[in-house]
Amino acid sequence: MIKVGIIGYGIMGKRFHQNLSNEKKFKIIKILRKKKINNKLFTNSQKDFFKHKIDLYIVATNVETHYHYIKKACLKKKNIIVEKPFVKNTIQARKLKKFKNIKKIFIHHNDVYNLKKINFPNILKSLGKIKEIKFFYGKNQKVNFSKMVLDWLPHPLSVLINFFGKPSKLNLQTFSKNNLLIFLEYQNFTAKIHISKNFPIKKKIIHFYGEKKKYTYNGYNQKFNSLKNLINCYSKTIKLNDLSLGIKVTKVIDEIKKKIEKI
Repeated sequence: MIKVGIIGYGIMGKRFHQNLSNEKKFKIIKILRKKKINNKLFTNSQKDFFKHKIDLYIVATNVETHYHYIKKACLKKKNIIVEKPFVKNTIQARKLKKFKNIKKIFIHHNDVYNLKKINFPNILKSLGKIKEIKFFYGKNQKVNFSKMVLDWLPHPLSVLINFFGKPSKLNLQTFSKNNLLIFLEYQNFTAKIHISKNFPIKKKIIHFYGEKKKYTYNGYNQKFNSLKNLINCYSKTIKLNDLSLGIKVTKVIDEIKKKIEKI
């Protein structure tokens, strides 16, 4: 039985609670939330939360507090699942890499875990040599577009870096109040990331263009339950560690942020 502690009880904290409650291998010991509630499962005290014996910490707060809670969990020498974005910047990511007590970190890079579930490496082989990849992500959200961009970027970047490595070159083609267009160069192909507030419906679509054929991934297809995929992956293997991927994704995001700031 894996004893779980959930940190944060917003949308994602509630989703983790719901999904883990249906898993026999897991038992939720404590949930840390801001508001005090008359329920023994919940606490608003960090001191109370971290005194419990927990095997797996789930960090489902906003990115501003991720580093704080990951570090606290590392002191307990336990495994961690953290929501994306991983941490606020590369400086925080590199500090965690040097932290001696750190164990395994699983980052909820939704599309990476969905693609692993459908055995994407085999699909990739069937496509032949990749020529181009196009990402279309976003929705009409009532938030500042710069904030929206930083929330969505981990999705396409984690897919690219996990399956193809870091790009050799990055060009910011367009950045406006509603659209971001990035071109990334690899040795044998190019990738285009388009994040937009102008899409009439939520989009998480990737087109992989190979020499032999094309494959389209739709992240909002109902057959995908990325949380369940992540939880299943965790329960089956402790060998996996997303720390290196998280650092690389954060580094590219910081590079994009610098380019945006110059506009």
